[in-house]
Amino acid sequence: ALLDADLEPAEIDQVIIATTTPDEQMPGVAPLVQEALGIGGAGAFDINAACAGFLYALAVGDSLIRSGTARRILVCGSDVMSRITDYTDRNTCILFGDGAGAVVLERIEEESRIGPFTFGSDGSGASLLHIPPSSGLIEMQGREVYRHAVEKMSSSIEEVLFVSGLRGGDIDLLLGHQANERILRAVAERMGMAGRALVNIGDWGNTSAASIPIALAEASAAGKLQQDDTIVLAAFGAGFVWGAGLVRWGVRVTDEASTTTESLTNV
Repeated sequence: ALLDADLEPAEIDQVIIATTTPDEQMPGVAPLVQEALGIGGAGAFDINAACAGFLYALAVGDSLIRSGTARRILVCGSDVMSRITDYTDRNTCILFGDGAGAVVLERIEEESRIGPFTFGSDGSGASLLHIPPSSGLIEMQGREVYRHAVEKMSSSIEEVLFVSGLRGGDIDLLLGHQANERILRAVAERMGMAGRALVNIGDWGNTSAASIPIALAEASAAGKLQQDDTIVLAAFGAGFVWGAGLVRWGVRVTDEASTTTESLTNV
């Protein structure tokens, strides 16, 4: 992401990592990434919102830039799902994969290209998708999770579109959390975005917080994103937690401006 954004590590002043699978309970992953990249002195912290983590991290980063707290932020979604997968449970072990993806958020002097966002939660569904202390491995009630995921991702997208004065036909690409293909297709159909949802779970599996940034990078690399395209991001995860947000794709403003693969611009 830093190479694509044409930035040196020292130019980053905040690191946000979305993960459910840290290397250790303490410290968080973000300070370790900050040190490994040589981003000296930058703020660094983790967010745990399960499969919706990257979307939450993106919104937090957006808020930090809007408030003037940071100018350039590295936002990463990373999960090692193989650590928490129960390989004796064929209903879940076939779904997951390990992965990481990152974007750079940067202040620019023009109209915002990120947001609005909407988020929600319902703790009454916690036992339907969780990791009990007794096993340390994922347990999931697939049918119930499917029903809630389709409903909440769809309603979140509806809310974001309403606030933005947009309709489903105004969206160029739906980048949803890659939980499973049926959920993504169902949400796209409900939102009038059939044929515009990127699906790559067959390549990488459900990589939790990493799935949206991976999909974003793939879409850009494949030429599926053009200047000023409107992208809707949507996610649903354990908790239950969910959310959606808009991104207007743009060109990074530099002395020699060029399109970047994993760099978002922000005001």
